[in-house]
Amino acid sequence: LAWVGKHIGGKFGFNYFEKTYLNWLVTELRELKLAGIVSTDATKKPKLEQVFVSLRVGDQQDRSSILEITQAVIEDLRHHRKAEPGIILALRREFESAPPSERKDAEHLLRSFLSSRVSVWKKAAALIPQLRPRPGDAETQIADEFFGPIEEFPNASPSDLAAVLFRKILRDQARIAILGVPGSGKTTLLQYVGLAYARARAGDPKLRDKKAFKTRLGTDKWRVPVFVSLSSIASRLLENLPDNRQPSIIDVLQYTLPPDLQSTTAKAYFIDQLKKGRCIVLLDGLDEVPTENEFRAVTRAIESLAVSFGSNRFIVTSRIAGWRTGVGADFKQYFVNDLEDRQIDSFIRTWYSAVELNSVVGSLKDESDTDRINRERTAAKYADNLRAALRENPGIRQLATNPMLLSIIALVHRSLANLPHERSKLYGECAKILLEQWDVLRGIHVVDTQLSLDQKEAVIRRIAFALHTGEIGKEGGTREASREDVERVIGEVLPNLAKPMLDAPRLLRRLVERSGILIERQRDTLAFGHLTFQEYFTARYLARADRTGNSEFLLEPSRLVSDWWRETILLYSGMLPDSSEFLRRVHGSGDQDDWIMSKIRLAAACLGEAVQVKQQQVRQSIGKDLVRIRSRGRFGWPSRLAWACNKNCGSSCQQPTFGQCCCSTS
Repeated sequence: LAWVGKHIGGKFGFNYFEKTYLNWLVTELRELKLAGIVSTDATKKPKLEQVFVSLRVGDQQDRSSILEITQAVIEDLRHHRKAEPGIILALRREFESAPPSERKDAEHLLRSFLSSRVSVWKKAAALIPQLRPRPGDAETQIADEFFGPIEEFPNASPSDLAAVLFRKILRDQARIAILGVPGSGKTTLLQYVGLAYARARAGDPKLRDKKAFKTRLGTDKWRVPVFVSLSSIASRLLENLPDNRQPSIIDVLQYTLPPDLQSTTAKAYFIDQLKKGRCIVLLDGLDEVPTENEFRAVTRAIESLAVSFGSNRFIVTSRIAGWRTGVGADFKQYFVNDLEDRQIDSFIRTWYSAVELNSVVGSLKDESDTDRINRERTAAKYADNLRAALRENPGIRQLATNPMLLSIIALVHRSLANLPHERSKLYGECAKILLEQWDVLRGIHVVDTQLSLDQKEAVIRRIAFALHTGEIGKEGGTREASREDVERVIGEVLPNLAKPMLDAPRLLRRLVERSGILIERQRDTLAFGHLTFQEYFTARYLARADRTGNSEFLLEPSRLVSDWWRETILLYSGMLPDSSEFLRRVHGSGDQDDWIMSKIRLAAACLGEAVQVKQQQVRQSIGKDLVRIRSRGRFGWPSRLAWACNKNCGSSCQQPTFGQCCCSTS
């Protein structure tokens, strides 16, 4: 039938087109889109399905309540008719961390549901002690033999409830808007949804997985996935058709397909499926539509499509700031939250398993058991190494809560076989990848900024310094500034780079759209995506060889004791070719009134960041002071701390240790 349809065309060609289209879509969506990585070795680069971690999506920019989570789990259990130990374990953690008032209602709801489902109850009660039957409780009188110990589930993983919550959203809502910060995983989530549907009906048996949409998305109804990058069709929506009618998304949809699929059959097929209500339309990147005219045309086309074919499902993604006036037609807004610790660990484990698996030469069938075991050991070793590095460095760990930055950290770790011990070097490697993204549009080098990597960094350094010092934004330093102020700063830098000042608006627009370093928090209000990058580039600005007097700038007493400048000072110390003199000045700034030893502790922290300290007496002097502090010798440390503690809580602190006290209030 497919062969006949191919040659006859029309409705007879729908079957052939569908299979060919889904084959192509699978190959498009299965690739993991890594920011700024164009030349990554394709043989080792993990595929999306190998490393995908379910993202926490909710209707608020915070965690869902335990009652909402419980309702989602119950619906999932009704659908799958079985209890996944990993889900129950994750629910147990949610119960333990929930406020008592919320937990009581959630427990009652779950106990009521499970009381009539013995097999499910048995697994749940084994893992959640609160759900076991109570004497005299008629609602939950289940025989004791139904409750087994938790050891019955040795392979149960502490999986997150994110997948359950997202499946509930997909079941409940026909029109969804997924919003998030740059790099939060919006496009990846959309790819995952499209891929699950495309694999189920792909024509190529090697690409097909008939149960993909059921197992991954928790739905029984298959839909045709229609994946559209909105920035790729925006300009076409402004063009008039031959009959002077403005085009719809259906009219321009075929231009998103490869040339061999662009035909009248394609348009007819999508119209037919939309009329039957069999499509899920995935609209990616509303924030990436460049001009206001194009934005209005795109939103108007989306609203028209959703109203005309209301029985289909629609999902649109956008950065929060780029949502602007948004899309009407009753799109329910949801927000992507940061990754949690368990999600980060899961990503790292699956990342290295995938990298090592993809490194196997030849067919996996030819791999011996010994080679497989060694491969798994290597993956586990690298994963443990990266997890340990993140635990030891809270600053890097904070970056890892963003999926895009976590991917970049994993790439840096893989390429260097370890994370750089110096934070500044790691931040530099991450920043390099993001700066290269300034000339990358959807994975393709376009090189339309005409700036070298060093010139890009010069621009970013200047913006960071202006923000951190309060030259723009709020006085004293801030994270945000107006677009106009940032454009002015860029305009001041460009002549030094032999570029015209008039390029500033265009370059800033490209920077915000592509790199993820600078983001639009609100309309025309810009900020660094992470404060860490602002601090890093501020330190880079101050550490440049062509800058003089910067040590004096940082050594001002107000900055030495300022939390706002602490990270910049530490990073600056690690960027100097020889940190001896700077450390000596920081260490020597302590005095008798510095009773908490903040500056000596700062000097010690700077010593930990320093790459090279040629004057060994500086290192020794700081070390001796730390020993004296810990042994309660210098500056009357014990008596001062004891006085402060006794004053606050009335306790008697006779022998306090460095950084500790007998009461929690001090």
